[in-house]
Amino acid sequence: MFHYIFTLSLYISIISIAVAARFAQATPLYNTDDAQITPEKSCQLEIGQTFSNDDQQLNLSPACTFKNLELTVPITQDSGQTTYAAQLKHPFYASDKFGVALSGLYQPSQNGADSQWVANLPVSFYNLYGNVQVNANLGWVQEEHNQGHLSWAIAAIKPITERQQIGLEYYKQPPEKAKLQAVWGIDIIPDKTSLYLSYGQSLVSSTSRWFGLGLSIAI
Repeated sequence: MFHYIFTLSLYISIISIAVAARFAQATPLYNTDDAQITPEKSCQLEIGQTFSNDDQQLNLSPACTFKNLELTVPITQDSGQTTYAAQLKHPFYASDKFGVALSGLYQPSQNGADSQWVANLPVSFYNLYGNVQVNANLGWVQEEHNQGHLSWAIAAIKPITERQQIGLEYYKQPPEKAKLQAVWGIDIIPDKTSLYLSYGQSLVSSTSRWFGLGLSIAI
């Protein structure tokens, strides 16, 4: 019961400050990162919650950029346990057609789990077939005392109106199986605050599916 009250209060608080939001560029609910970072000397907050038959997961990701280096502190609440990590991301090249970046994440040992390092290479292609954006990731997940694993993800995002977009994502994060997800987004305030809804399903099991709700705002 407390979890539902906390979640509802959180979203009410977020929506109440959305009018003052600026530079909301992030896309919560996606597992595929893009090659962009938040604007210089600004911060933003990604909030995403997923609902499945037997689990709920809440993700908070505040991010700030200084000197072309973005620092993000992902915080996850899952099954009553809270975990946190720290990530640095730096773009190496950006143009109207193409972008590439590199990120590194460290999650310390917590809740009985080993520490974890994640290296990721986000690549973005812009204005394909007119207005389609494609983001692709190739990463390496290394847990303490365990063999490392390859991770990958790809997402295609297409605007459907001036304020709305639809995306399709296919990804695999170790040790889970490959998953497919559709995400719809709308700008509440253009270029400032956005709302996202998602539906996803595991390709191995038709009973493993989830819904997601997300917000992207500035702090």
